[in-house]
Amino acid sequence: MNLVNYNTFKRCIYLVILFTLAGCAGGVNMLPTLSEKTAPTKNQGVVVVRVINASSYPLPFNQVTITPKNLNESKKIKPSRLQALPVATTNSTVFSASVVSGSYSLDSIRAFHIRGDYMYSRWIGADAQFGTFNVEPGKIADLGTIIYYPKPQKDKYLNTTLRKPSSQSSDILGDYFPFYSFNQEQVTTWSEDEYQEDRDALYASIAQNPVTFNTDYLAPDNSIYFVGKLGVILKRTANKEWELDAVDTDLDLSSISQNNQGDLIIGGDEGAVFFKQNNGEWQNISTARSHHVEEVYFNDVGDIELITREETKLHVLTKSLRELNSSWITLATYDSVAGWKDGSGNIQTISQVKKTVSKKSKAKRIVSAVINKVDNIRTITVTQQSMRENFAFGTGASTTYVFAPDTWVVSKYEKDTGVSSIFDAGVVKLGVEYAGYWSLSGKSTYYKKDLDTRTWEKISTRIKSCQTNYELSGNFCLSTNSKAKVKAKKESFNFTSVPWFSSNTDATAIVSFSDYNFWSGKRSNEIKIVKTNDAGKTWRITDLELPSEFCTRLISKVKDSLLLSCNGTSSDFYESSDFGKSWQHVREHESF
Repeated sequence: MNLVNYNTFKRCIYLVILFTLAGCAGGVNMLPTLSEKTAPTKNQGVVVVRVINASSYPLPFNQVTITPKNLNESKKIKPSRLQALPVATTNSTVFSASVVSGSYSLDSIRAFHIRGDYMYSRWIGADAQFGTFNVEPGKIADLGTIIYYPKPQKDKYLNTTLRKPSSQSSDILGDYFPFYSFNQEQVTTWSEDEYQEDRDALYASIAQNPVTFNTDYLAPDNSIYFVGKLGVILKRTANKEWELDAVDTDLDLSSISQNNQGDLIIGGDEGAVFFKQNNGEWQNISTARSHHVEEVYFNDVGDIELITREETKLHVLTKSLRELNSSWITLATYDSVAGWKDGSGNIQTISQVKKTVSKKSKAKRIVSAVINKVDNIRTITVTQQSMRENFAFGTGASTTYVFAPDTWVVSKYEKDTGVSSIFDAGVVKLGVEYAGYWSLSGKSTYYKKDLDTRTWEKISTRIKSCQTNYELSGNFCLSTNSKAKVKAKKESFNFTSVPWFSSNTDATAIVSFSDYNFWSGKRSNEIKIVKTNDAGKTWRITDLELPSEFCTRLISKVKDSLLLSCNGTSSDFYESSDFGKSWQHVREHESF
């Protein structure tokens, strides 16, 4: 077989596997997403559903398969697969399609993604008690929300799917498919059964026991807020007490801020924004569903500001605390082609931001926007990607801008280092250089500012080590029993979380040493606790142990102790007041 034919053969095999995995050749009907061209026929109704990913799995569920009751009556009758509307979030996906009338049950939800030569697939099945629903001609089967949750069971987890009826019937259709007109009399939902009370109890348990948090935030009163899935907010007070709060949404929350008066603002997916005055109740002040809320904060005059992202645009919005029922006011926008504009839509002048707009310029998808303060300079880092790329992988090129907080006049950030973000790390602050599009490691680089020279010093991710009965001395290992001298072993590692500094020079970190076996093609990771006494220039491996092998995230914002999160596996937290020698179980994931 010559090279040309061999490559053709490989492509054919690849396509066969691809179509089989995607369901095109696997005995399912791939349904096109509802559009003006795919409106239901006389024998069809509309199915609409949202899927929420309540796990740490980073790729969205973008396929929903439903099975007709009469599946076994004929070989021509097949399950149907709905495909997600392309929405720029990895945690919430929306589905709607025209479906042949009949009685159906949920077969599975699935994440299926392709990146280069690689395919990623995750399939989660539904059990027999999930329920059934009817699709009627000319009507809408609103299936509400389906939640995926990995329920912890010792060292494993149980894939759990749960359905929750929509609180506002068919609001998804009105927001995402405005061309489709309907009235509430056309809306149906799941058939009634005897399991609804069990579902409600399961939902309450899932909400109170999140397995992952999207962010943690140090408030002015020294409380730490952990923002998670399904509207859940976990608070660790300055007195080390734990409190659970929530807002009325199933959507992911990703940003939270508190002012000096104790008021809170929180935001997340699909324009969700909530405000709570100190000791008050949460108020819904959400913006448009097409806006993903990247940042929420209180500005210098005490008003609320948001950074929201649409597919190819950013919006800077504000609202006064005295006028919460008023509309959001636009302070500035960023367009991936035209650049920055002021609140009136005028392109900022060349002296402010030099931006040349060409007829050949192509719109790019906004991946993220991060606000920060670097050396008293306010910055916003915007990450963009080609419209051909899959948003779920989060790849893209980043640009950092300086902005004036009172006017939102923007200019390019002329930085002398790669540091574009600063955050708390115990009793010090660290800077980070985010991994760029062409980064070989794909890992961010941490820096610590030298207090004498005021320069940023890179924190090392390499370590020197010696075998038993040898002591490290410079680049060599000296035997404790003889005069033997060997060269020290050098290894690279990755931080599993931000290093925690107990002083300007002393720090503790949890790191991963990766070992790749060429012959087996397998990679193993060894987790260790390491320490430094010279501000991260050199590290040493300790014999300290973690309380659980799956708990590897240090909460760097705590100043007086080591706080360890089991983020990704459970809502357990452990704390150490003796620098990792012993651990106390300070918050325990409930067994349900």
